[in-house]
Amino acid sequence: MSSLGSETGPTNILMHGFSSIKELDEWCVSLYQHSECLILFSCIPIYSLWLPVSNLKPLKSPNQMNTISSKKLLNTKWTALKPTNKEKHFMVTEVEYDEEGNVILCVIQAVMTKREQAIDFQGLKDGDTWRQGWK
Repeated sequence: MSSLGSETGPTNILMHGFSSIKELDEWCVSLYQHSECLILFSCIPIYSLWLPVSNLKPLKSPNQMNTISSKKLLNTKWTALKPTNKEKHFMVTEVEYDEEGNVILCVIQAVMTKREQAIDFQGLKDGDTWRQGWK
């Protein structure tokens, strides 16, 4: 099958012998598996636009864990990815350690409401719940 599109502009996919969207989808999957390019589609009219893979930025995996140093935890800033009570931005305001240097208490404070709550600092590693910094 001939190549779709070009680096200079979009080309109508119907001119390239695809009889259905399913056939086009299968072709795109095989192309993606070979990492040759990324194809973006708009619905009406159906066009393809090629972008070199080298121009893509890696996406953060939804299950990727945040890295945290328990020694540098105090005053770190965090963004809740699923805010409750309109509290999105937090800062670690208190950390207590045992004799062995393990965290026994971690308190975060909501920036807007100043409400404090004790949390398990290991929960901050969950990339689906927390993001480091204020975003």
